[in-house]
Amino acid sequence: MKTFLSSVMAGCAAIPDRHTATDSFIHGMGELSEIMHEVAVRHGRSGLAPGADGITGEVVDLAICLLDVIRLRSPGITDADINEEWFAQVQPSWSFFGWVLEDRKARTKDHDPDMIATALDRQVETIAETMAELLARDVLRSPACEEPKLCDDVNRLALVATEAAIALAALADPGLTEEALIAVAERKCAKWRRSVEEKNRSSCPTCRGSGRRALNWEEDEPCPDCTVAPAA
Repeated sequence: MKTFLSSVMAGCAAIPDRHTATDSFIHGMGELSEIMHEVAVRHGRSGLAPGADGITGEVVDLAICLLDVIRLRSPGITDADINEEWFAQVQPSWSFFGWVLEDRKARTKDHDPDMIATALDRQVETIAETMAELLARDVLRSPACEEPKLCDDVNRLALVATEAAIALAALADPGLTEEALIAVAERKCAKWRRSVEEKNRSSCPTCRGSGRRALNWEEDEPCPDCTVAPAA
């Protein structure tokens, strides 16, 4: 059964580079700022135009980053492992993030616009606070889990932040479905993969260093980062 979780895990695993959990978390902090911008635009608190992705697109970006943190810190972990470790009530036909969407929509279906606006702000605060707690737990230097299925505090908080982000998307778009989330996630992961593949084609095959074109690096010259000449 394809779920948002399984789609993101598969998409991240297909990225052909050597990025780390720290890389993904730092990128996720940038996505959090994008979410804040989109919510401010929705509330009329920003003079800037909304981004092309909207709240839902930015939420998916953040969710990809956070689930990738878990994947990279726990090598070999699968979506089934995550369900088993964190969601004891999971059933074969049950999707946790699909449930988050439906639960949040059910609890706010009778809210007026002002209540929804307040709920959006509170949800953003929850995400930001959880990301801050991840920093306090030293996520940028935290060692990888010793066991692929280990549910440690960093992984747990990354999942809590992901859940809060999906709940935010449900508040922003009551018609949002898990199928729509999956479609956005697959599109974004495919775009990420194409971008990395393009970079790899212009990078040293040994170190996969970045900035080759900016350095005007020629393929028949030694790599300026690792000083190993690329294969002919």
